[in-house]
Amino acid sequence: MLRSYYQHVSQYENSLVTKFYGVHCVKPIGGQKTRFIVMGNLFCTEYPIHRRFDLKGSSHGRATDKTEEEIDETTTLKDLDLNFVFRLQSNSYKDLIKKIERDCEFLEAEGIMDYRLLVGMHFRDDNTVDKMGLSPFLLRTVAPAVRVLVWICLPVAYPISKLLDYLLGHRHEALFRRAELKTLVDLHGNEDGKGGELTHDETTIIAGALELSEKTAGDAMSPINEIFSIDINSKFDRLRN
Repeated sequence: MLRSYYQHVSQYENSLVTKFYGVHCVKPIGGQKTRFIVMGNLFCTEYPIHRRFDLKGSSHGRATDKTEEEIDETTTLKDLDLNFVFRLQSNSYKDLIKKIERDCEFLEAEGIMDYRLLVGMHFRDDNTVDKMGLSPFLLRTVAPAVRVLVWICLPVAYPISKLLDYLLGHRHEALFRRAELKTLVDLHGNEDGKGGELTHDETTIIAGALELSEKTAGDAMSPINEIFSIDINSKFDRLRN
């Protein structure tokens, strides 16, 4: 299965199948062996995950045994606990369904029947509209009215813009807050069908750089007394006695 798994995730980089990056073994001097697997973190995001669902497409036994008061961010909810409606843009919806179908075909070909979809939800705070941006559903609803308004204002707005260019010059700068710059980078991403040219890796790197500017070296680095060194010729993929 390893060969077909590698081929699948290599061919479809945006696959929803769990990413396994390596199986390693570390043995500190005088210590015990520690074996670990490096996997992709689905919930590695700047936004906190308030609800997480483990969906199998079944109703038998697919409900949590916790009360509403006991449910928190760490609770794994199930199919019958899902009481939300998701609205997606047409392109995003088609892309998601295509990913799920491809992944299901791969798992079915490998004889795997117990697979599920892990979903994380972030509840937007109405006071952070500048950080989160407007809903795509709202934008799609008001877009026709805005387009008509632009044409109505064009005879007045266009001469005024030319006059301001002449008086102020073309080289006037615009300063963005960090939250606004993050939203601008996200809008130029090409993953969500927004027409941008930035790849997922590029948007992740830029967002990480913006987050890093808020941290000190002590927050980003490990203390020297909590690390250890290994021989330069040691291999992580080989077990040793």
